[in-house]
Amino acid sequence: MDEVPAGEVEEVFGTAAAGDVVVEPMAHAAVASATAGMWRARVGERSAVVKVLAHRPDAQGNWRSSEAEDHWYYWRREALAYESGLLDSLSGGLRPPECYLVAERDDGSVALWLEDLAGAPGTTWPVERYGVAARHLGQAQGELVAGRPLPTQPWLSRGWLRDYLAQRDRDTELLDDPAAWRHPLVAAWFPDPPVDELLALRQAQARYLDLL
Repeated sequence: MDEVPAGEVEEVFGTAAAGDVVVEPMAHAAVASATAGMWRARVGERSAVVKVLAHRPDAQGNWRSSEAEDHWYYWRREALAYESGLLDSLSGGLRPPECYLVAERDDGSVALWLEDLAGAPGTTWPVERYGVAARHLGQAQGELVAGRPLPTQPWLSRGWLRDYLAQRDRDTELLDDPAAWRHPLVAAWFPDPPVDELLALRQAQARYLDLL
């Protein structure tokens, strides 16, 4: 995306900014298929992140999006979460980037104009910093256990973890594949493949999910 619609630029940065915007791609590896791309848009000293969402039914892998709103990976869910104000109600130390604009585009995609956050990326965090993030996430979710009413929006996922794990059942075939265990990254950590332990863990999956 070398340029963005002038109307979106004007709505975010002001009417005088449309001709002065500079757009640059952001380096990222899009695992989730509904993420069509991410860019940084700059006007002078101001900037915003533009994330474009689109349903791609031909995508491969375990993060293939769906048009069904009750699917575990409904492609519009992120945009709806911003539009609904649900993310603004998060408590504790967890908050989303500010969303300046949710724009429906003519090609059927949706553009999210988000706050351009500064700070260290997660790939550089020490283990302790991940602990802080986990606590913030737990505090926000803990409110629902403590009595805050569960959100009722129909586009929210129900049984997300069960649905996601169910599609990974075919991966258990790798346990009996010697070539998979010889991969350098795997062999370095598992010189003695724990096949029996992993199979037992999979057989107990339903119990663990019930506990969760």
